[in-house]
Amino acid sequence: MTQKTLILNAIEQKQQKGGEAYAGGKTLVVFLDAPVGEWKPNVVARDLPDPLLFAAVWVVGLRGVEDGEYVYNITCLDIGGGDAPAFLVRINKNFDGWNVTHVQ
Repeated sequence: MTQKTLILNAIEQKQQKGGEAYAGGKTLVVFLDAPVGEWKPNVVARDLPDPLLFAAVWVVGLRGVEDGEYVYNITCLDIGGGDAPAFLVRINKNFDGWNVTHVQ
């Protein structure tokens, strides 16, 4: 199963949970924890359910641990500005701070 399929299935499953009353105006965070390869946020964003009941969908995936720091890829599935905004977040090894880099 591809990352795209996993993400879209998770969104659809949550939307079906309770429809507009459940999802309306809320932000959905999808935690991606499946080593099935690279995915393209813009492609996934273009294939979001129509209508999308959530106000926003963010995808968070652990990229790995580098020099004792946890590194996450975080993406908002919104291509309204041309590309889905993507960020690299590094959490200090002492958990006393973090650094955010805008990737796309």
